[in-house]
Amino acid sequence: VRIAWKRGVFDVERFLSGIERFGYRFGPSRKTADARGDTLLLRLGLATAMTMNVMLFSASFYLGLAPADGAVFTAFSWASLVLSTGVVAVGGWPFFQAAWAGLRRGVLHLDLPIAAGIVLAYGTSLVAFRSGTANHSYFDTLDTFVTLMLVGRRLQ
Repeated sequence: VRIAWKRGVFDVERFLSGIERFGYRFGPSRKTADARGDTLLLRLGLATAMTMNVMLFSASFYLGLAPADGAVFTAFSWASLVLSTGVVAVGGWPFFQAAWAGLRRGVLHLDLPIAAGIVLAYGTSLVAFRSGTANHSYFDTLDTFVTLMLVGRRLQ
C-alpha cells in the first residue's frame, strides 16, 4: 500500500491501527514470530487434517453409499458432521471475528461474504443431514473452502 497525505490533516498511525484491528498487518516483515500467525498456522493444520478426513468420507457418498446402506452411512454422515463442525469452529473463527469487527465499525470487507458463505453452506449441509440425506450435503466443499481461505490468510 502506498499512502500520500498532508501532515497535520491525516493521522496515518490512527488509520493504520484501525485497519490492523481487522487482522491486516502493515510494515516491513517482522523478525520475531507473531502470536496471531502461530494461531493461524495451528488453525490451518487442524482444519486441513479434519478436511482430509471429511473428503475420505465424502468419497464413499460419491461412489454410491446411500441411506439404504444403514449403519455405515450413518457413521460416515455423523463423522462428516462432527469434523465439519470442527472445521467451521476452528477454521472459520478468524473470518467470523473479522466480519463481526467490520460490522461493528460499519465497514463491509471481504471477510463478511466469506463468513456468510461458511454459515450458509454449513446450515444447508446441516439441513441435509437432519433430513437423512447427508450424501447431498456440502460438508466436503465447505471444509475445503475454509481450509483454502486459511491458506490464503496465512500467505497474506
